[in-house]
Amino acid sequence: MFLFNRKSPEEKEAARLEKLRRTEGDRAFGGAIMTPVSSLSLADICMVRLVPEAQALQINCGRKSVSIPYAALRGMTTSSEAQIARNESPITASEMAALLSGDAGQFVGDLDKNAEARARWFIAIDYADEAGAPQRLVFIAYSMRGPYIARSKLYAATQFEETLNDIMQRFSAAGQSS
Repeated sequence: MFLFNRKSPEEKEAARLEKLRRTEGDRAFGGAIMTPVSSLSLADICMVRLVPEAQALQINCGRKSVSIPYAALRGMTTSSEAQIARNESPITASEMAALLSGDAGQFVGDLDKNAEARARWFIAIDYADEAGAPQRLVFIAYSMRGPYIARSKLYAATQFEETLNDIMQRFSAAGQSS
């Protein structure tokens, strides 16, 4: 008996990637910036989105804006405050402590390694600047309910991370083939 509309795992993965690429421009998350860069200041509330037409990640904070070309992106991680405090995250506790000991500590406060039900989520985007030096932007994620969200990752950040990983794979494959 023939089963119609059955797709192989490879076809399913190809369809999933194609959907990611079609909806790339819809991917965004909101947050407060913890690492000032260019014209963006500490605690600016920003919208981070992908702009496929410009081949760039764009950070908009009111009238201020910064773009990072897709080719400069190196990675993204989403970690809860408990994961960071317990050193279970690519964002290290010492790195976060350095941020919190500065001006960021005024609006974030101490990390709690036991925070579970109302965990704060932090998003780090790694990229290379114009000189090729590694840089990291850290955001505290926001949802419609404010900065404190439930146990699971913020849905928008999860979708953004998945799409960003696909973009980086495409750019690394393009760089290897040339």
